[in-house]
This record gives sequence, structure tokens and C-alpha cells, in this order.
Amino acid sequence: YIPLGDQLPFMAVSGIIVDRINPNIIYIAVSDHVWYGPQGIGVYKSTNGGNTWAPTSLSFTFGQNVRIYWLEADPANPGTIYAATANGLYRTTDGFDTNTRVLNDNCFDVKLQPGNPSTVYVGTSNGRWLRSTNSGLNFTELRDLGNSQV
Repeated sequence: YIPLGDQLPFMAVSGIIVDRINPNIIYIAVSDHVWYGPQGIGVYKSTNGGNTWAPTSLSFTFGQNVRIYWLEADPANPGTIYAATANGLYRTTDGFDTNTRVLNDNCFDVKLQPGNPSTVYVGTSNGRWLRSTNSGLNFTELRDLGNSQV
């Protein structure tokens, strides 16, 4: 592990997840939300309460210009985390030892339904709103149907 401050000349954090079972495990999205801030370099993990940090499998270079906009964790399974990024929606089930891109859209936000974390909602930069009812394996677009019944 390398202390994060020793390897970065500057840093912005766009998301923080603290493991609900083991609060010594912390994830941070090293990125900025806004276009004029630093691009993302990925998700870093600490296993000792934030004293030291290590990169995870979700890593980018500054040249890739990927921003991480939001992190969201399953409250019942703290190793299951979603990362909404300019490069898509990523999902891990093992605390970012590995990850899978489950959407290719520029994803601005991700939320889990309270009481039912297998339902995942995602908002994209082009105004699309998507829902998964199987923990992010498949998504369908939600549309405004006006006054009609959903």
C-alpha cells in the first residue's frame, strides 16, 4: 500500500463508501464531478480506516478523461458497489478486486431502491433513466408516459 497523498500532486474525491460491516474498509472515487476539475483515476480502497490506500481494478489514466460521478453500495452486501462514470456503469461484487461494465452510457448517477437493493436506477447524460430489477445484469429505459398508467 502507498499513502495516496504521496503519489498524487492533487486530488478530488467524488464518492466515498464506508463498509457497513467493517468500517475500516473505505472506498473513494478519485475524480471530480465537474468538467474543470481533475479527471478520474479510479477507485481506491483502504483496509485500515484510511491510513493507506491502494488502487482497485477500476483504474483509469488522466488521458482517458473518465470522471467518476457517483458510488453506491448494496447495504446488505458491502462488497457489491456500483460506480457511475463518464465511461459507463461499473459493478463489483468483490470490493473491486474485479469489476464489470454493465452499461456503456455516460452515467451521472446510480441509486439502489431502499429495501430492495436488486433494483438499480441509473441516470445518464443524455437524459435517459434506466432501471434494473436483477442487480444490474439487465436494464430497461423508463419513459414518461404522461397521464397514462405505468
